[in-house]
Amino acid sequence: MEGTLLKITEQLNKHNIKCAVGGSLMLSIRGLETTPNDIDLLVSESDAPILIQVLETLGTELPSKSSHPHLFSTHFSQFHVNGVGVDVMSNFGVKHETGMYVSPLNMETSEQLPYPLSSLEDWYVLYLLMPNRESKAALIEDYFYKHGVSKPSLLKQALTQPLPPLATNRIHEMLTLSPWT
Repeated sequence: MEGTLLKITEQLNKHNIKCAVGGSLMLSIRGLETTPNDIDLLVSESDAPILIQVLETLGTELPSKSSHPHLFSTHFSQFHVNGVGVDVMSNFGVKHETGMYVSPLNMETSEQLPYPLSSLEDWYVLYLLMPNRESKAALIEDYFYKHGVSKPSLLKQALTQPLPPLATNRIHEMLTLSPWT
């Protein structure tokens, strides 16, 4: 999977596409124990058409599955590149009982990695809201309990959007772990 991601990243850099790795692969790269099934790429809305064109040259676009009733994306495409599934999403969000949460595209770069990652804080909120992803939210919570919240401003930013009370309460709890709140 990492070889495919590196191949994609090389093309993203050539085209100056703003994009970040998210989902289970992002968790795995950060050392959290999970098994990724595919590569989730979050991309700016303006760069989504270019990214889709790039991926068309690297692999095969798959027919779009019927959308999940709780998930939202202004651009959503799926590809098969070197035997690996690649999902492309822009303005990715989750519909919930009090409205809709749209995750910002926050990218973290590192000299140790050739590709940007989405933030743990953003995916924590997404996993709190997604059906059947409680275990991933708990995995991130465990990480926060051990290492603290490195970007509390992102959790505070999430609180400006509509969220159900349970998610709001858990985010506030995670904010207490940060000395910078």
